[in-house]
Amino acid sequence: MLGDEPGPHPVKDGIWETRFLFSFYELNNGRILQLSSNEYWKDDKSYDIEFTVHSNWNKLNNGQIHKYEFSMDFWEWFNSLPGCNDVVEYEKKPSKEEIDCVMEFYWKHVHEKREETQETITV
Repeated sequence: MLGDEPGPHPVKDGIWETRFLFSFYELNNGRILQLSSNEYWKDDKSYDIEFTVHSNWNKLNNGQIHKYEFSMDFWEWFNSLPGCNDVVEYEKKPSKEEIDCVMEFYWKHVHEKREETQETITV
């Protein structure tokens, strides 16, 4: 956990930069999952990174479905995210196997190029 290790501490040691990165993964079962990462930087060095794998489907209280599709522009999707009070139903949480699959793909194909805009990678 950030701050438990030796080295700089984000609160005690001044200004840090937090980089938020998003990527999407379509699994062979048809689900599209979102990987969000928060990376903590200071003096051009990454000290910690946190990951969360989310489902990508929300039913809104007006009956519409909000989800990411690969044909969408990222900012179109991001700027249309609903508020939590607008969601009446969430897709089931990703299973451990789905999360492991996403993370394995991320480390193998995405991590080293994570700050670059990437086209769809198909394997």
